[in-house]
Amino acid sequence: MTKIAVFGLGSIGQRHVKNLLEMGETDLLGCDVRTGDEGFTPDLPIPITSAASMVWDWKPDVVLVCVPPVGHYAIANRAIQAGAHVFIEKPMATTELECEHLRFQVKEEGVQLAVGYQLPFHVLPFGARWIGTETLHVTHAQDMGQWPSQYQKNVLGEFSHELALACYVHGPVKELAAYEREAGLRWNIELKHLHARSSVQLFAGPGPYLRTGFVGGHSAWCFNKEENDQAYKDELRAFLDACRGKGWDDRLCSGAEAAHVVRIIEACRESTQECKVVTL
Repeated sequence: MTKIAVFGLGSIGQRHVKNLLEMGETDLLGCDVRTGDEGFTPDLPIPITSAASMVWDWKPDVVLVCVPPVGHYAIANRAIQAGAHVFIEKPMATTELECEHLRFQVKEEGVQLAVGYQLPFHVLPFGARWIGTETLHVTHAQDMGQWPSQYQKNVLGEFSHELALACYVHGPVKELAAYEREAGLRWNIELKHLHARSSVQLFAGPGPYLRTGFVGGHSAWCFNKEENDQAYKDELRAFLDACRGKGWDDRLCSGAEAAHVVRIIEACRESTQECKVVTL
């Protein structure tokens, strides 16, 4: 029996708990500092605490970090020190330095770490990694008006699924140029990989929901809610399999790959602030 702790029981944390229960995982413990405050009581059939110390005393085998990004590093670092495998919701952390420290800790403790970029489990037309010469164009438009304020202030982090997808398709980014508009609500990002290019458009303002991908001018992917819901389950199942010694699914986002995405985010800010192409 695998003991799984879930830190953060907002929308994504509750999604993961429900998926775990559907997958037959029953030894679960939820932790959220808001529990009992202002009427926040998640409707979940698992034990829930507001005390992190109770989680560590429970000695979980796996920890899911689903709190806002500013809290990712501290919880993940504590979990790794406790010898737990760690699944972190995106982005991995708020700085590349935090990411690299977590990667060092994972290597030292010999545990697994993955970050929640589930699109490779959704983007079936691409199959395995596709390295070619055609430019990948991806778009993500979504109204963040009803999102909690801490997420609205981090458009690049919250919409970094598309950045991770570009790296999954074409490999690491060598250099980039980014252009920020509408007070950070709209980003145009041009990525240069070793053998190809990606063009990423992100828009967090009002308007219709849109997530698509094109390769060489041909539609290659379009967001589908049912397929995306299944992707979350497939991703979590693949991670638990890796924790149980069944091998690493290439669609999982590793610590190294997630740290690279955080570096891309930092480079986007540098590019738009200094009006220059940034080499990674």
